[in-house]
Amino acid sequence: MKRWLFWNGVFLGLTAAYLPSTVGQSQFLRSPEEYAACEEDPYCTRIGALRFLLASSDTRGYLEPAYRFLTQGAYQPDGRLPGYGALYWGLLQVGFSRKASLWGLFILSLGLWVAAVGSWLYELEQQGIAPKWLGIGAALLAFSPFSYYTRVLIPEILAAAVGLLGLYALIKERYFLAGIALTWAFFLRPVLGIWLPAAGVFLLLRKAKPSALLLFCLPFALAEGSWTFRNWRVYGDFRPLAGTAYLLDPGMYHDITYDAYRLLTVLGRNTNLSWNDPKHPYGLLLCTGDTLQPLAVWQRAFAPLAGCASCPPETLFAIGADLCRLLTSPTYTIGRKDFRGPAPTPADCALEVELSQRLHHCTEAARMHLGALRPFLALGYRLWDMRWVPAVGRPTSLPRQSYFTLFYLLLWGLALLSLYRFWQSKGEVRLAIAFGWLPIVAYLALGVVERRYLDLQLPFLFLAVGLSQAQGR
Repeated sequence: MKRWLFWNGVFLGLTAAYLPSTVGQSQFLRSPEEYAACEEDPYCTRIGALRFLLASSDTRGYLEPAYRFLTQGAYQPDGRLPGYGALYWGLLQVGFSRKASLWGLFILSLGLWVAAVGSWLYELEQQGIAPKWLGIGAALLAFSPFSYYTRVLIPEILAAAVGLLGLYALIKERYFLAGIALTWAFFLRPVLGIWLPAAGVFLLLRKAKPSALLLFCLPFALAEGSWTFRNWRVYGDFRPLAGTAYLLDPGMYHDITYDAYRLLTVLGRNTNLSWNDPKHPYGLLLCTGDTLQPLAVWQRAFAPLAGCASCPPETLFAIGADLCRLLTSPTYTIGRKDFRGPAPTPADCALEVELSQRLHHCTEAARMHLGALRPFLALGYRLWDMRWVPAVGRPTSLPRQSYFTLFYLLLWGLALLSLYRFWQSKGEVRLAIAFGWLPIVAYLALGVVERRYLDLQLPFLFLAVGLSQAQGR
């Protein structure tokens, strides 16, 4: 117990040492107007003149449905599952204010993160890894870009913590606790549900007793069964493994970028990077303001469609011009919103429907043109586009660029090393490597890769390499 507390204390101290540097990245409140706006915003939390807990663009989507459920009695998420919002609802339910509940989320997430990493540091020491190497690994993890998310109100840090704890419970044969943790990981980030079948295969190969399999599967069966029943009660149809459907009425709740996303996905282009970095060449369909890239840029960017009779780059260029015209309309607001300000004009709605149809036509044309090679070309393009990941968030100074690039290379170095050791390892080491690799594969398959998604895999890859090193002794 003393060594377990020791490693928890070490990692907590390292994480606390990193936090001041992330506070420096938060926005100062420089004027009375900014102070007043912060006081009115329920998600603006600060210490002195600094915004300490940061709300991302996703924060309201995760938390506001839980608040409305408590205050209005109706739960209507925006497509996200309730694994993160449920914590917020619970804190509000016991009487915490909105601000206090945000601090509660921070404390709970940070506490589970420290306990998860501390438990694995202790376990690796028990398996023979020298404390000096564990200390170096803990420091690298604590000072990685991922630790920045300890103070951003999104579920990444919590997802990593419960995943690590679920993996730890599996190794220690605490199957019910493992089921709870991995089910929670799914409800935090559905793509992490890929850990559940990996754990199931591990239990089968370990020849676990039927009672162990039942204990592991029970939490997911109960949680997903309840959620599917809720969807049936609300929507009147069978919707397993789903949040809620978007209402795609033109001009009301529709986001024209959905059609652009589908086209980019077919072409293997990373859709999220185009949001996070306006300089990314495949953000062309999501133009900023009235700026449209020259035709020559489009021809280079969409070179695979050069011979496509139905939708060559020139056609996409024309679509982009109309999309820019729509986005600069004073009555059109892009984005999924419950309510909009000014009502879109009939001309806006008609153009939106026309653009949706043209993009859909180009998507199907691209499928036909690329044929059987499309999945392989898409994977190649996505791997190539990942070179943009260190620049997401646009670090401008050379030290920041070097910092992000260093950890990006570290992540892929650990990933390749763990993959190499997969064939030399067995049992829990292979399971740990699967926990590190499978979400990356899923992100590549879906065409949705952000730096924070890859950062989330860093602790699992550290762990996989550490376990393989211990097993090789």
